[in-house]
Order: sequence, then structure tokens, then C-alpha cells
Amino acid sequence: MRSNQGYTLMEMTIVVLIMSILAVTAVPKFQQLYAENAIATSANVLAADFKHARSEALVRRTNLHFVQLTADTVNPWGGGWKIEDQALNVVIFENRSLPKSVRIVSVPVLGDVMLLGVAGLVARADGTVTDLEFKVCDTKVTGEVGRSVFVSRFGRVAVRRHTSSADCT
Repeated sequence: MRSNQGYTLMEMTIVVLIMSILAVTAVPKFQQLYAENAIATSANVLAADFKHARSEALVRRTNLHFVQLTADTVNPWGGGWKIEDQALNVVIFENRSLPKSVRIVSVPVLGDVMLLGVAGLVARADGTVTDLEFKVCDTKVTGEVGRSVFVSRFGRVAVRRHTSSADCT
């Protein structure tokens, strides 16, 4: 008696069909997961760098500036930022390592945030004390829920997840 080994063409076709259906449904989920991870990482890096800048201002007891690196109006902070002592014309730290698809916008719109070294307060470049929000979103994937980095005028930094995808529009 002869034993059959292997699979029939019909069985192979069904397996390929099932695998392709699974792949088609999984790819968008992986894109969404990648976008959410990029957003969370970028928001946490921004928060950590802002805390670092405030800490440096307090240790040095001098005013430091947290400045965007690009003049882009659509994605002003997406090109990165630097911490500098403008009185000495010295760059203390610079970060350009953000994913290209991440968009960061500040509310109010500022390109230069001053950290007052004596009091630890957060101010506009003209010295007016202010609260800030940095909205971090991904431009590649629609429907993602972004993050906001809130900075109080007293220097407290908090990262919060948006409640809806409408916050990224």
C-alpha cells in the first residue's frame, strides 16, 4: 500500500489565502503601534530634555534658553531643539534625533522658551512667565492618539495622552 506524503494544491491555496488575510489585517495595526510608540518616545524625550534644561539653569544660576532648531511653521519643534546660554553664546545640549513623521507644536506658539535660573520659572523670550503645552502627533498615521507635554510656569513637566485623535488635527 502506498502512503501519501505532502499537501494537495487545494490545501496549499487555502493556507496561503488565510495567511494573506491575516497579513492584510495585521499591517495597519503594526503601523498604528509604531506611530504610537514614536509619539510616546518623542514626548518623553521632550519632557526629559526640558527637565534637564531647567535643572541646568538652576545649577548654573543663569537664564538658559530652550530653542527650536528649525524655522518650519508646520512642524516647528519636530526638527529638534537645543539648550543654550545666549549670554555666553554656548550650546549646552542639542537633540535632533526625532522620527521624521513626528510633529511637535507648542501652545502658545513659541520658538524660544527661557528658563529663569534664579527662580526656576518658565518664561517667553521677553521674560513674561507662561505655561506651555507641546502637542506631539504623528503625521503618517491618521486616527492616532497623540501626547501633550505640559510645562507649568513653575517648571513642572507632565506628559499626558490625548483623549481623542481630534487633538492632533
